[in-house]
Amino acid sequence: ERCFRLDPWFEKTQPAEFAAVVDSVETQTYDVDAARGAGCWRVSRMIPLAQAARHYGLPHTYLASSKLEPGRLARYPVVMLPNVSCLSADQRRMLTDYVRAGGVLIAAGETATRDEIGRPAGGEFLAEVFGLSACLPRPGTAQFEAVGSPAAFADLPWPDEVTGQYQEGTNHP
Repeated sequence: ERCFRLDPWFEKTQPAEFAAVVDSVETQTYDVDAARGAGCWRVSRMIPLAQAARHYGLPHTYLASSKLEPGRLARYPVVMLPNVSCLSADQRRMLTDYVRAGGVLIAAGETATRDEIGRPAGGEFLAEVFGLSACLPRPGTAQFEAVGSPAAFADLPWPDEVTGQYQEGTNHP
């Protein structure tokens, strides 16, 4: 019974939400490497990014791509896109607004190069949010080149500054 003494305190706690790792059903469905299959996307792309967050002690959760909404995004100081190649125009707009509002967006691999059903999309998202343009990758490669300093970068803290604020207790998701 001694172990239940703290139950009233634990009932009042909530998990810390710092980073969201986006789980993209659209990418798994419409942009799958035929040799690997949809199940491999989670194992080869999403889980390694989450493991990196865990390794550095960043509290994180998984966020379904269908839940990319301004209210949900605002809860996370950091959003990670692990090779999320398929994003709708609305999702790209919400992520751009998130960055403009001070959120930190981390992209790994091919990002936002296709729409929600796998058709090639323009590179405006990468140019505006990251200051990059990308060619559709040849098998095993992606080419990036700078396109200037995007407005979305203005006055943003570096991710290590945000992490430091979180660890010091001055930045609360």
